[in-house]
Amino acid sequence: MIQDTLTRLLADAASVAASDLGLDRAEIPTPELLKPRLKEHGDWSSNIALVLAPQVGRAPREVAESLAARIPTDDLILRVEVAGPGFINLFLSDRWLHDLLAEILERGPNYGREQPDGKRVQVEFVSANPTGPLHVGTARNAVLGDSLANVLEAAGYEVEREYYWNDTGTQMELLGASVEARYLQLFGVEAEVPEGGYQGEYLRDLAEAVERLRQAGYAYDADGAVWFRSTDFGDDKDRVLIRRTGEPTYFAKDCAYLLDKASRGFDRMVYVWGADHHGDVKRVLGAAQVLGIDPTRVQIVLYQLVAGQAAVDGQSRLLRAVRACPGGEPAPSRLRARGSPAFMEGGELLPAGARIGAEPPEEVG
Repeated sequence: MIQDTLTRLLADAASVAASDLGLDRAEIPTPELLKPRLKEHGDWSSNIALVLAPQVGRAPREVAESLAARIPTDDLILRVEVAGPGFINLFLSDRWLHDLLAEILERGPNYGREQPDGKRVQVEFVSANPTGPLHVGTARNAVLGDSLANVLEAAGYEVEREYYWNDTGTQMELLGASVEARYLQLFGVEAEVPEGGYQGEYLRDLAEAVERLRQAGYAYDADGAVWFRSTDFGDDKDRVLIRRTGEPTYFAKDCAYLLDKASRGFDRMVYVWGADHHGDVKRVLGAAQVLGIDPTRVQIVLYQLVAGQAAVDGQSRLLRAVRACPGGEPAPSRLRARGSPAFMEGGELLPAGARIGAEPPEEVG
């Protein structure tokens, strides 16, 4: 690419000028290229002289003139100018465009793709609430998540796509019992749709996550529940991990999911969440830090849903498409569905338990 060529020419010029400037070649940084806002400032510009000037004790403009004199002008670089306090402006011919077209034709669909670098990243997306219908927001999440995964693959990452199937907890228990009751009623069998909740059992990895938070001093007991000190990480209040009923919250599952992902050796963990989960970001990143996971490895992408009649029409079309899918498989085959326990965050690239639709209000009991 043209940027690589220009960076190399600037680095070569700095290396040639090193002896005259009293510069140690080993201390020459990789030149940075800038795109000028005004065409009269060139096609590309560099501040390399301003970076080197303090190292050699000379004025930036003097350093820039020394480097500019050593950048060859030819049918690629038409001219080199020093501007302002010491910027080097480069003016190019159209040759680089011709060379680029030739490279694109030669590489075909592999153009722009980096070679695999051995780094692994997981992108979790969709992860729709299994107790509710799919809607247009689900489809948007799928498009965003899969596109992001494609970009990361092109950048050289080994990418694993994951769909978090949250099939544990009260909602799923009530859904199953409700479906059973309605089914029995169809055959004239007296059955009632259940009310109230169910006491879920501690999952081993979930219990491990809570215990690690407790040992680190960030989980405590109060009002019969177990809480996380999320206010230490900028949250507006501490959050419940385990309700007084013994049932874990979504957040507790997110903590366990963080450990699960980290144990699988991913260099980066990307979550695609609806904007209604923006409040989860600080607490999940805080939990990652407490659990010994570098928060910079956890990246959260938030997106907005679409409102209006178009969204309603889109939802209907999506549901018709899902029903028409062979075998009732609405998710792309590339998505790796994980059963329980599995767990799917800022502008950034968001963490675990991504869900379409809001979680019920947080309750202690």
